[in-house]
Amino acid sequence: HGGGIYCGSNSSFTLSNSTISNNTSTRMGGGIFIESSSSGFEISDVIITENICTGYSGGGIIVLHATANITNCIISHNTAQTGGSGGSSLYANTTWNNCLFYENQEPSGGDAYAASQSSESVFINSTFADNKTGSTINIGYGADIIFINSILWNEDIPEISWNNYTDSVNTVTFLNTAVEGGQAEIDSFNNVMDQNIANWLTGNIDTYPVFADSANDDYSLADLSPVISAAASTVTIDGVTYTAPTTDLEGNPRPSPANTYPDMG
Repeated sequence: HGGGIYCGSNSSFTLSNSTISNNTSTRMGGGIFIESSSSGFEISDVIITENICTGYSGGGIIVLHATANITNCIISHNTAQTGGSGGSSLYANTTWNNCLFYENQEPSGGDAYAASQSSESVFINSTFADNKTGSTINIGYGADIIFINSILWNEDIPEISWNNYTDSVNTVTFLNTAVEGGQAEIDSFNNVMDQNIANWLTGNIDTYPVFADSANDDYSLADLSPVISAAASTVTIDGVTYTAPTTDLEGNPRPSPANTYPDMG
């Protein structure tokens, strides 16, 4: 486990301003593997790229049995064998702020991010784009994922897929998020079994976000992007309040100009 970084039981760490690249794991976590009952994991301003997981899931990063806050990270060009080519969480609570997942690959038709085994993942102002996988997000075994102020735009693949091997309830929630295919696509994959729940809240759109230069890996927003000022600074879901980061992935103030609405992604 952990081709680049391995973090085992009862340990914690803070990782920042680093690049984790060109590592290989024969099991889980090509770039980073975290498995701990500790809650002290802070990862910020890290590039996780070109890592390979030849055995199982988590090409870029995998979090097991832990709580992790991941901020201002770029996860790209990673590969996994059985799912979660960019990232994966099992029995974990993860929060992703200002994170960009792009061009991660799954040769067996898996996904860019996989959540399972009662994991809870929250993505705030994050973007999934141009991943070369069977689906963008896979949810199963009682997992719960929330997307706030985010973008899921990965051409020619479903944005959500489900694992339905138990009676556990799988849930995905969208709020102020650009989703390719919109609610109709999510619902078409929502009816496989009754335990799949898709909460389509307010402010979601099915409109191409118009990136500045995605052909050259620039996923910032073009000046005429329809997702500019289309998000919210603070939202509440099921009694829990979530706040958008005060800067974006490039370190610019959010929102800009001040006293306006923040952008998606």
